[in-house]
Amino acid sequence: MSLINSAIKTVAKPYTSKGYRLLSKSLNIPTANNGTMDIVEIASEFGKGHTTVTSFKDEKGKLVQRTIDKICSKGNIHTFSEFEGNVTTQRRKISRTSVNGKLTQETITKNVYSPDKGGKLDREHLTINYSPNKTTNEVQYFESRAPHGVHNYVKTTASRNSVGEYTHTAIESNTLPQAELDKYAQTPYVFSKNYSKEDFLKAVAPYAKEKQNVSELGIKIKNKKLKGSTLGLSYNRRYKIGVDVEKHTDKADLIDTINHELRHKYQDKLISKYEPGFFKEFDGILRTVLESLGIVKPKPASKVVSTLSDENMKLAKIFKDNKQKYIKPSSKNYNDYYNQPVEVDARNAGAKAKDEYKNILDVLADRLGVSNKLNWSQEQIAMYEFITNAEKEGNVVKVGGLFS
Repeated sequence: MSLINSAIKTVAKPYTSKGYRLLSKSLNIPTANNGTMDIVEIASEFGKGHTTVTSFKDEKGKLVQRTIDKICSKGNIHTFSEFEGNVTTQRRKISRTSVNGKLTQETITKNVYSPDKGGKLDREHLTINYSPNKTTNEVQYFESRAPHGVHNYVKTTASRNSVGEYTHTAIESNTLPQAELDKYAQTPYVFSKNYSKEDFLKAVAPYAKEKQNVSELGIKIKNKKLKGSTLGLSYNRRYKIGVDVEKHTDKADLIDTINHELRHKYQDKLISKYEPGFFKEFDGILRTVLESLGIVKPKPASKVVSTLSDENMKLAKIFKDNKQKYIKPSSKNYNDYYNQPVEVDARNAGAKAKDEYKNILDVLADRLGVSNKLNWSQEQIAMYEFITNAEKEGNVVKVGGLFS
C-alpha cells in the first residue's frame, strides 16, 4: 500500500456558493527528511478549475514550505512559499507567484509575536507586483498590533523602473505626523527594507551615488560573484563597481561597501579636476615611450584647476600622491594598505552611510513601538533560540539582556 493511500482522505464535499469544493485531503505523509507532507485538492469554478496545495512540515510539525498549483480561467498559477524561524522570535515568509510561467507577485512577511506583552504582534509586510515591462508597483507595511488595542502602522508605496531604481515613493501613517514621514521619504532605506539584498542594491544605488557626489559619472553597480580576492566583498573599476551581495551579512554592511567604493570614485573625480589627464590612457610609461618615438606630442605641464576649494585642493593632492604609490592588500602589508589616505577616507564615508541607514530604521521602529527582533539576522535569531532553550533546560543562568 502506498503512503498516500494509507493516509486519511476526506470524501468530496458539495460545491459552495462561490464554486469551490474539497476533493481530497491527505495528511501527515512521511518524507525522507523525517518530516511530513499534506496534500489537499480543491475543485473551483464549479469543476472547471483545480487547485492542489502541498505543504511540507519538519520533524516538529512546523510548516517550512508550501506549494499551491491552480488551474483556472486565468491560466496556470503557481505559488511557492518558504517559512523560517520561530513565532516567538521571528517568523519569516517569502512567497512568489507566477502566472503561465511569468513572475507576477512576491510577498515578504516578518512577524514577531510577544506573549510577554499581552499577545502583541509586530509585523512587516511587503507586496511587489511585477509588470510585463519589468517595472514594479509595491506596498509595504510596518505594523504594531495589540489585541483589542492600538494598531500603529506606517505604509509605504513605491515604483521601480526596469533596472530596479526608484521612480516614485509615498509614505503615510495613522500614528506619525506627515512632517516626520517626509524626512523618512528623503531616503530609499525605509521603502526597500524588506527587499532581497540584490534588489536592495539596485534600489539604493542612485541615492548612494548622490550622497558621494558622483551621480554624473555614469557608474554601474552590479551584484557580482567574487572569488579568490583578498577582501572578496567588492571590486572597483573605472566606471564599474561589483559587489558580492551574498558575502554581506546584512544590508547595513552592503550600504557600507557601496558608499566605500563610490567614495573612491569621488576621490578620482577630485584628482581629475586637480590634474586633468591623470587617468587618461597615455599617462605614465606608455606616454613617455610614445613621445620618444614622436607618435604623440609632449603633454604640457598640468595646471591646477582653480574651481576646487582650498580644502578639496589639499585632498586631491593627497589622493593623487596616494594613487601613484597605492599599496594593494596582502597578508604581509595589510596594515599599510589599511592606513593609506584613500582607504581611510573611503572607510569613513562607508561608516557614515551605514550609520544613516541604521539610525533611520531604529528611529522608525522606536516611534512605532515595533520589536527590534524584526531586524535580527538569522544568526541572532538562532543564538536567541539556543540561549532560551538552554535557560529552560537549566544549563545557563540569565544575567542580562541578550544583544544589549
